[in-house]
Amino acid sequence: MAGWAKGDVLCLTALPHNVFYALPNWAEFCVVVVLAHRWLGWNLSTLLLCLFSVLTSEVALGSLSIYPNTEKHQPFMLRSLVSTMACLPAVSQDIARLLFKLSRGRLFQLFCHFDWMDGQGDHVAAVRMGLLVRNVIWCIFVLYFCTTATTWPPLLFLTAVVSLIMLVWSRSQRFDPAHHAVEIIRALKGALPLPDDADSGKSPTPFVVLAYQRTGSNLLCGILHNHPQVLMHNEVFNDVKIFSYLDCLSTDCSWKWNIFSRDRDPVGFVMALLRYRPLNSSFKLPQPRAVGFKVFPEHWTEANTSTLQQLLVDPRVKKVILHRGNYLDVYASKLRADKCGSYIGQKLDQIDIAINPQALQLFIEHYDACYALYDSLTVGQGPDSVLKLSYEDLDSDLEAEGQRLFAFLGADSLPRVRPLSVTVKQTLEPLCDHITNFAEVKFAFAHTKVARCFED
Repeated sequence: MAGWAKGDVLCLTALPHNVFYALPNWAEFCVVVVLAHRWLGWNLSTLLLCLFSVLTSEVALGSLSIYPNTEKHQPFMLRSLVSTMACLPAVSQDIARLLFKLSRGRLFQLFCHFDWMDGQGDHVAAVRMGLLVRNVIWCIFVLYFCTTATTWPPLLFLTAVVSLIMLVWSRSQRFDPAHHAVEIIRALKGALPLPDDADSGKSPTPFVVLAYQRTGSNLLCGILHNHPQVLMHNEVFNDVKIFSYLDCLSTDCSWKWNIFSRDRDPVGFVMALLRYRPLNSSFKLPQPRAVGFKVFPEHWTEANTSTLQQLLVDPRVKKVILHRGNYLDVYASKLRADKCGSYIGQKLDQIDIAINPQALQLFIEHYDACYALYDSLTVGQGPDSVLKLSYEDLDSDLEAEGQRLFAFLGADSLPRVRPLSVTVKQTLEPLCDHITNFAEVKFAFAHTKVARCFED
């Protein structure tokens, strides 16, 4: 813990381009209070009470932020204890960082933080916002001690009031962020300029397939490609090339887009893709009923994140969310496909793998976060805009799930649901026979939500 904190401080000097300033954390705020307490006219007792209040509020706010992520089936008191203990290392790290800065004589590094996300995501904004909220609370304590008697009953009353404020803030930030995030995106960015009359049924319905690698997306998208009323593209935001089931997309002279122009103007690219019609169309109708493409988590980049967010929050764009329930199946399939370099059409039963339990845990966290993002951006849109499918249902009843998918997109039902001819089930044999350290990994995840994945 101390080593991590010292590493952060050393990075402030070694990597100055990843440094940002913010309001003081609780330890730095306490230093300011100690230096100013004589000027404020406080005695030692008042100073200690104020420092105790600052520390208590920091622990309370950290605990409130962690509490929603604890196991929901556990008793309230146990969850509270776990969340409180979980925030103590971060509190201790603030002390270690402060002491290391002072020991090196780097006073100019006070209120200075290292951006370990390297400019990605909203790490800097989140840190600054969190410290702003904390500093407002701490300033309330300082004002209180400057204007009233320092006795324990008023202090406890004030702590209860501030804790209530923090609880309300924590709930709005942690318990129900999805609705607010969607409304902010819609209000600030507006709707995308979809093809004319896209919301009235006169133009093809735009749609996006949201999935994760190795969850059955090739099966699902192949079914859509084989429907004569659906124009199905593929991984159009892949960083290698614009993948589409339409071969003519790479040979049509009227198609001017490549990965570089796509990343410069992702909105224009999406609109051009939705309006594109192949020259030698095999569609039975003058135009398709639905036009769409597939998105994986790795397709989200700094260039296109805003565009994808706008697509997902727009109820005129239909979203098909494909999920696979068994974490181990998904991860093992990905490792085996990466190992042989074949992601469709080839059997993988002959490939043995070893699984690092820590890497599997990181994968599970990313997998859950991915679908939490999908849910947060599609919240409140209803069954007309969002359809959730599972790999398990597709595997057990492809015909029924395929017809349900066609109906959702406004396409006619077919006598038979047809996947691509190259789409085969790549694994048939039990994973326990092909994961060389299966027993070790199973033991590592015993008594967790992942344990069931080793029994299927």
